Formats: sequence, structure tokens, C-alpha cells
Amino acid sequence: MLDPLCRPPIIDSSLPVPPGAVPPDTNAGQPPFLAVPAMALDKKQKKQLDLDQKKIAQLRLQLSGAKKQLDDPEEVRRLEAEIATTQARINKLKEQA
Repeated sequence: MLDPLCRPPIIDSSLPVPPGAVPPDTNAGQPPFLAVPAMALDKKQKKQLDLDQKKIAQLRLQLSGAKKQLDDPEEVRRLEAEIATTQARINKLKEQA
């Protein structure tokens, strides 16, 4: 006999999802920054999208550090431009889907 405490929670799909919250069955098991809506992407496109998202996360960390330590103001502009370029590549991949 199953222990009642070990059962998965019952999800009522009729309840509204709060703004900004991800429905429980969407992107299960993925960190929120890697969550990608279901798209018709091939394996290569999915890999590129994943790499670009990780790159943006790394660039944002570098940008925050560069803003705290303003040794080279050109570094901040370079990182912001690289983030914009990578984000444009992500948007292009999503449009292809």
C-alpha cells in the first residue's frame, strides 16, 4: 500500500498562474534561465540556443564585475555590445521556430 505522504501533489489546472510564475508542468527540471518554450528546433539549433543562453549568463556576470571595477570603461561597452549581439542571435533562432 502506498504511503499517502509519498503521492505527488495534485495540480489544479483551473487555478490561474500568478504573473511571472512558470506553470508546474512547463520546463520541468530546468533552471529558469534555461527554460525555453516548446519550439520546433532541430538538435543543432537547440544546442546553439543553449550555448547562447549560457554565454549571456556569463557575460552578465562579467558586466556586473566590470561596472563595479571601472578600470576600463571600454570593457563595459564591449560586454554590453556582446550581450546585445548574443541576444539578437537568440531572438533570430526563436523566430525560425
